[in-house]
Amino acid sequence: MARRWAVVGGLLLIVASLGWRCSSSTTTTSTVSGGTVFTFISDVPICDVLAVRMNVLGLELGIANTVIAHTLLNSLNTVIGVDWAALRSSTTMLSFNTNVPVNIYDTFTIRLEGQSTYVYDASKNPPINSIAQTFTTGNTPPTFNITPPLSITNGSVDAVSFEFDLEHSLEQNSEGNLTGNVTPTATVTPLTLSSSGSFGNIDGLVGFIQSVKTTAFQTSSTTFTGGVQLQLLAGTVTSGPSATVDFTNDTAICGPRTFSNQPCCPATEISNPLCNNVTPPPLNTILTNSYAWVDGFVDSNGNLNANIIDIGQQADLSINTSAFSGPVLSLTKDAAGNITGFMMFLREFQPPVPGLNLDSAIMVTLSPQTIYSTSPPVIYTAASPMTPQGPNFAALPYGLPQIAVGEDVVVSGVYKNAPLGSTGLLTTVTAAEVDLRLQTHEGNLVTLLASQPDNRTGAFTLNPCSSLMQLNNASAIPIYVFTSPATTYVNTTGLTGLRTQPRTLVKGLLFYEPASVTLNGVTTPPGTLVMLAKQVTQLIQ
Repeated sequence: MARRWAVVGGLLLIVASLGWRCSSSTTTTSTVSGGTVFTFISDVPICDVLAVRMNVLGLELGIANTVIAHTLLNSLNTVIGVDWAALRSSTTMLSFNTNVPVNIYDTFTIRLEGQSTYVYDASKNPPINSIAQTFTTGNTPPTFNITPPLSITNGSVDAVSFEFDLEHSLEQNSEGNLTGNVTPTATVTPLTLSSSGSFGNIDGLVGFIQSVKTTAFQTSSTTFTGGVQLQLLAGTVTSGPSATVDFTNDTAICGPRTFSNQPCCPATEISNPLCNNVTPPPLNTILTNSYAWVDGFVDSNGNLNANIIDIGQQADLSINTSAFSGPVLSLTKDAAGNITGFMMFLREFQPPVPGLNLDSAIMVTLSPQTIYSTSPPVIYTAASPMTPQGPNFAALPYGLPQIAVGEDVVVSGVYKNAPLGSTGLLTTVTAAEVDLRLQTHEGNLVTLLASQPDNRTGAFTLNPCSSLMQLNNASAIPIYVFTSPATTYVNTTGLTGLRTQPRTLVKGLLFYEPASVTLNGVTTPPGTLVMLAKQVTQLIQ
């Protein structure tokens, strides 16, 4: 049996379909059993957009100028809500299909249903403006060429990347404001298997754990130690895809945390004192309904291998606990100027909370017991016991002083919905834990401050283009962006290839640093936004 991953992904925002066990139908007359398809989707962002909600009603592979087609997703079975703005530079699953007929497909049709686009609007309280979407293509689903064509052979695993370009899909008037008109624009490309036997890196799998596999198993030449079943895209019209995530001895299993900035340490004892009494949780202690984030890859056998899994607190809707994620919109302070909470835009909840709508504002209250961390946390390994690994490669602590407007966070805690029919009241969350998420910020290069001989490690300043950042962090910008040998670069060979125009997209961890920070030979002024870059993309005009 060939396997195909229909991957809808892209330059800046990727939604990937990996491991979703779903049925598929087909209109092709071929009787040959074929491949497995993973589908990834992504977009190119617009600065002040908070969310772009669309329902995916169907996915279809086809051959131009013929009636041959194969359905990957059918609205009779599943309707998946997607927020394109949440997927910048990230990857999550959209569909997984087996028995895709052997053929060479050169078209990809995605059936979309417009919902609303949400933008930051400082003149409103909460500062959110909703714009209804209208497709200029009417009821005709957009079809895109697959370049080069997707060749499905017996017994293979494949992936297809779908790049949804929001920058050119969302119409703007002469003043730069969105009109609500949408002309879907995208690029579809098959993903090739790397020399290491993977279909790229997937670092945007976010969901809640449905089940845990605690026994080891063998697939081809890989020994897996266990894994979890992860529910993705919660809060969609129907249940989103469910991904089987497999662990190996190399998987960094982080959390759940019992104290702030708890590092992620290996099972074997290492010399680092920070890892004393800190070990990965035994698999049989991982709780279902816990929030989780995964960095991993799909191998040549179609298995989703976890490089890192970061496990948060367990949610229990019976006692009003869940996990909420989105950007910070404003800070709440006491008379002495101390941060006591914040307002955030609700992009996701894991699991969904009855009576609470996505794309609304919620109020978060902090306490002395609140735990803080980056997600993922600082990682130490047996191979590098003293050198921080992962996105937080500088081991910067995250806590109350580092919170700033524009940061993307995950809040776990007890919620209280506003009374039905109330006006002006928001759902409140008493935070048990606040984690700083990987996030993407767009802006213009200001100055290249340092570049080491590898052309990867260094620093530069970035002027963010979003009004949310500019209006609320005027004294803290430009952002000081620091890179490492592990930082990846897109559309540029490295730091020295960055340009002031067009804009640059930086994905990483964003901190507000009240005091000066010195990294890579560069010292920041006090009271500055600092970003540790996992990926830097030079946009193309």
